Amino acid sequence: MMEQKIDMTKPQPCTKFRDAGIMDWAAMLNKDVYEVIRGVAYIERIADEADDDDVERLAEELTNVITVCTSWLAALGYDEARHGELQKRINEKNKARGCF
Repeated sequence: MMEQKIDMTKPQPCTKFRDAGIMDWAAMLNKDVYEVIRGVAYIERIADEADDDDVERLAEELTNVITVCTSWLAALGYDEARHGELQKRINEKNKARGCF
């Protein structure tokens, strides 16, 4: 059997919850967004004492949010190509708004 090559530098959809209901997906996203907010609050509270480890933990939580979103999109039927087209459309809208 041929093993699928996965690019571990890109978000990979988690299939464990592929059949979860919409409220379950919303709860998972909410939980991970909450972890980001907690990380930001912690860094803000310690301000000048925040170190690279604190920023790394925040970056990991942000990446978890991306992974939940990627997984939810996959569960909705958006493969990498279809998701890429959607991302292109969002980027074009953001560019038109002057975001970059």
